[in-house]
Amino acid sequence: MVSVLSGVVIALFVLFFFLKEGNGMWRAVVAVGPAAHRDRLEAAGRQGWETLSRYVRGVVVIAVSDAVLTAVALRTDEASREPDPES
Repeated sequence: MVSVLSGVVIALFVLFFFLKEGNGMWRAVVAVGPAAHRDRLEAAGRQGWETLSRYVRGVVVIAVSDAVLTAVALRTDEASREPDPES
């Protein structure tokens, strides 16, 4: 239990700093790369980020639609059942 809690705390800590300072960290990574390839590295990183963002958005849309359709199906199934005469 302690390891799970510490993992959650670390994940939230890292998430905060990635969201707050993500561009600065990326600029530092690009600056370390060879000067001749910095433009390509920057373009590749931006394209990778865009691809990842679109993938995550797609997964969220599918998850939400799946949850809504499952809830509707369960409600429909529950409403279509006849009450038990013995209860």
